[in-house]
Amino acid sequence: LPLFREVSARSLHHFFFQGGNPLVSPLTSALNSVDYSGLMAPPQRPAHVMMRQVQTDLTINKIKELESKSAMDLEMRDNRIDELQRGSEELRRQIQGQQKLIQKQEEQLLKCIDVTKQLLIEKSAIEKKQSRQKCMQNRLRLGQFVTQRQGASFVENCVDGYAFNDLLRKQEQITSEREEIERQRKLLCKKKPTTGQPKGKGAVGSNNGTGAASSGLANGEFVKPESPKDLALLRLSWYEYYEQEEILKLRQVSLKKEDTDLQLELEKLERERNLHIRELKRIHNEDQSRFNNHPVLNERYLLLILLGKGGFSEVHKAFDLKEQRYVACKITSLTRTGRMTRKQTTSSKCIVSWLGCQSFR
Repeated sequence: LPLFREVSARSLHHFFFQGGNPLVSPLTSALNSVDYSGLMAPPQRPAHVMMRQVQTDLTINKIKELESKSAMDLEMRDNRIDELQRGSEELRRQIQGQQKLIQKQEEQLLKCIDVTKQLLIEKSAIEKKQSRQKCMQNRLRLGQFVTQRQGASFVENCVDGYAFNDLLRKQEQITSEREEIERQRKLLCKKKPTTGQPKGKGAVGSNNGTGAASSGLANGEFVKPESPKDLALLRLSWYEYYEQEEILKLRQVSLKKEDTDLQLELEKLERERNLHIRELKRIHNEDQSRFNNHPVLNERYLLLILLGKGGFSEVHKAFDLKEQRYVACKITSLTRTGRMTRKQTTSSKCIVSWLGCQSFR
């Protein structure tokens, strides 16, 4: 009956609302819509749920205790997480502060480096000016290069300064005095007294003078002066001879000492002139160098003064802006049209020099 009621309700609903055919009866529609396969199948029984009981030693108190402990652990974990987060935030703020401080220090360091560069450049300019003034002064004293004509070409020759001329004049004077001493020594040898002459002061000269004066006065005539040749040939007494000989020896020793001093001074001037010539060449090479405007190589080395040049290499006095110390920089220039073997050789030499400097450090 319930099934029939359900089928009738469905049929009526289909008939009135779905536009069914009015000639077909509701019962026919209900019978057609019945599912006979479902009526023949046996009724399904409800599924049995199997329950498995687990036995354990835990009691309710222990379970509550574990639950409270786990809750406390969770709370401690949350507190620890909050604490670590606060610590990380604090560290992050400190890092930001340190980064700002580092940035400020870097800016200050860059300013200090710029000021150091300016001071070093000014000092280098003053040193260059002083070296050139000194060279100009030494040109007159020690000598200078003068372009002179030699055949069909012009050659630069070094002309001595007034210091060398003064020394040469003194040497010539000493040479003339030495020749004069030798002449007086030879003349003194001619006036050397004989062996039989008495060794008294002015014995011969006084006797000859008194005899000539007495004979002249006795005749009533003036004493006739003797000729220079006769005076030169007059014999001296032993005392006068030894006195003159000692004077000549002392003069000769004094001249020898002066000559030695002049030789030492001349050697000193030679060394100064060699240094002066080297300085002139260095200044000329520095003016011709393309690194004379104080460039900074590799953002680290500030070139100051040219120390020397040889071949394709230049050695400059530089300042290391990173380590704040003076260094020497060797710069080797290669032409674009040079041979590849020369470039490779130069590169290998530079690498060997760099390795040597590193090992020396």
